Amino acid sequence: MESHVRCGACFFDDPSTHDSGWALPSWKEEVFRFGNTADLSSDVAWWTNLSYEAVSVSGLQGARFRRDSYFSHPMKRFWNELGIDESDKEGLRANPKSVWGGRFDNGDFLRLGVSSWLFEQVIAIMDDFLPMSAPPLNDLAYGLRERILPDVRRFFPDGPPPDYFISALESADNAYQPTSVSSYDRARAGKGDGLLPGHFRVPVDRVAHAQQLFRVPFPIGGWRNVGDMSILSRRGPERILDWLDQNPGSLIRATMKRCDPRMESMINYGANIQRNARSGYWLTSLELAALLPWCEFVLHEGVVGERLSSIQEILEQAMPRQVQNKPVGKWGAPPRGFGSPEVYTPGYCSALDPETVRMRSVSYPYQIFMDVLWRAAIGTIPKAPKSARNPASAFVRAADRMLLFEVAAQLHSVSIGVSGYGSGGVLISPPEGMVIQEWIPILLAQGLLPPFLPQGLLSEEWVMNEVENAYNPERTSENVQMLQMAFLLGGLDMVVRFSDEFSLYHPGAEGGAR
Repeated sequence: MESHVRCGACFFDDPSTHDSGWALPSWKEEVFRFGNTADLSSDVAWWTNLSYEAVSVSGLQGARFRRDSYFSHPMKRFWNELGIDESDKEGLRANPKSVWGGRFDNGDFLRLGVSSWLFEQVIAIMDDFLPMSAPPLNDLAYGLRERILPDVRRFFPDGPPPDYFISALESADNAYQPTSVSSYDRARAGKGDGLLPGHFRVPVDRVAHAQQLFRVPFPIGGWRNVGDMSILSRRGPERILDWLDQNPGSLIRATMKRCDPRMESMINYGANIQRNARSGYWLTSLELAALLPWCEFVLHEGVVGERLSSIQEILEQAMPRQVQNKPVGKWGAPPRGFGSPEVYTPGYCSALDPETVRMRSVSYPYQIFMDVLWRAAIGTIPKAPKSARNPASAFVRAADRMLLFEVAAQLHSVSIGVSGYGSGGVLISPPEGMVIQEWIPILLAQGLLPPFLPQGLLSEEWVMNEVENAYNPERTSENVQMLQMAFLLGGLDMVVRFSDEFSLYHPGAEGGAR
């Protein structure tokens, strides 16, 4: 997929001085050395290794330069997921069949090439959804938020939430803790004895995860103060669950009294909920419902928004509706297994069409884009006062935690250590003595993308057999199996080819693997 904007990457030798470094205007071009920013083309959007503070202080925060965490995570995370160690000086050796053309035989140059490729691909996908003249400033989620979220009046048809609801929302949202590990676990994790560190982060299938979060209901009107809920808490968990089912847009202040000791540390890692907290915690309805089977709660008070919306509804209203072709392959024919390209989807928002999503799910850049998209939709409502806090944030973040809590609980039950979860991934620690061939199938069965492994470590026959055994039509798709294969076999070329072949192209654009 091609972006109509040139997208490159540049790494400054010293991010604090932001002068000289190495640059790549496109992943299909050649790396060059620059002495200062004046040497960098003004018609290229540059993804840099500069922090937000460095970009702001340096005066580079303009049309050309984007910060390191432009896609909501540092670019190091994407390198790690693709098997490129930050300190590795080895690149790709010359291979005429490689999509890289053997040009990146240096580790630093390879990281530039991968960053430039990912930047170009994600921006091209964004341009398919919401055409923009240039990649948004600050970060992609911020730029998408400005285009996706409606103004305050359309967001809250019954008027902004009253003060009592805003106060509860702030507490519930502030309690959100991204994946974290205690200092004790950090100290004992070390490097481990195997091929991988003792602890490492494994992402979920980001497309499937985003689709689930798109459907999470959150309140936008019909505000009601329930008041004292102590009587309901004395009636037992079944009655509490019934009430939560009837009031999905509710926030409840509750204190956790007892908890299954096997799960208490995991709950604390993800939700930061401690037992017997004096004033309790404000929890969303879905978070309380997910934790009730493991914990006993005393309820104090509650607030409800009876009128509900979802990210899906917001996106359908914001994104342009258009007829969209199915993808074409290298020679103009559809990729194998996808039938005729002359199939249209009128009446759908093209970005959310299920067939479109299914076909694109094998694309690694598309996985990244969908991750950014749900984060954008829970951001601050543009140009809105504090009283118009986006309620999607607390509810969708809670759903993210609880979906991953279920995965973490399953891993925990089969002796895969879990020391954190949330924000689209699980932090795991396989037990000592368990070999890779034993724990990777467990990750696959949970819809997780396994670590990118050194090429040749696992045979293709073994990988295909394990992916087939782990296939669950309710959790993943044939395309995601292919992406899992690419990760397992450790072939960066394979990831790039899959991402390219199964992308949707602009009308008349040349498609296919390069």
